[in-house]
Amino acid sequence: MTPFIAEFIGTCILIVFGAGVVSNVSLKNTAGEKDPKWILICIAWGFAVFIAVFVTGEISGAHLNPAVSVGLAMAHKFDWALVPMYILAQTLGAMFGSWLNYQLYYDHFKATTDENTIRGCFCTAPMIKNTPRNLLSETYGTFFPDRSQLVPNGMSDMQVVYILEATFGRVVGASGAVFGILLAFGLLFPNTRLMLLFPPIPIKAKYFVMGYGLIELGLALDNGSGDNVAHFAHLGGMLFGYILLKRWQKERGTFY
Repeated sequence: MTPFIAEFIGTCILIVFGAGVVSNVSLKNTAGEKDPKWILICIAWGFAVFIAVFVTGEISGAHLNPAVSVGLAMAHKFDWALVPMYILAQTLGAMFGSWLNYQLYYDHFKATTDENTIRGCFCTAPMIKNTPRNLLSETYGTFFPDRSQLVPNGMSDMQVVYILEATFGRVVGASGAVFGILLAFGLLFPNTRLMLLFPPIPIKAKYFVMGYGLIELGLALDNGSGDNVAHFAHLGGMLFGYILLKRWQKERGTFY
């Protein structure tokens, strides 16, 4: 597979999953129309990025976004000659992914009359229109995910980790926060049915969360050689999520 094809496929995957979940929870007469929309969107978009990067990372570097390609080139970490090809592949992949999503939800798009809802399946818009602040928000959101502008040339990922650990102490990834959100989802919507990929069977959220937690506990206690996953960080995220959720419920009654 060439980098061009990888960027095309990766961006297509990103849009199919990302725009797909928004369509599923926003359009009329869909299975997810009445489900907890914001949690499903966040989780699905996270999986979309994970899958797209996993599939294309070793082939093209998983840019999947023109801003990443241009940012890397500006930081002298990517050849400017390849930037147009990458942007073309990303644009075509996004267009094809959007077309696939439209075809999958064609009947639901026809049943939906609100233009903002339809447009929201493919793009975002500010809740309050304020052009300078909206521009600042877009600039902030585009700049900070691209670490290429912050890391010196020639420095490997492990060197960055060592510097961060020496400066700020042990660095913990985002997975702990993800497990906190997962636990909160299981507590707030325990009977929501989830469809697993492997095996392809439906399961209620409460059973999925409990089972996943037990698996993490077993892996943490086993502490097998070669296992570099921070399982206790996952369990700690679930514990913190439980404590924070109970505190919010006590103080506010409800917050969603």
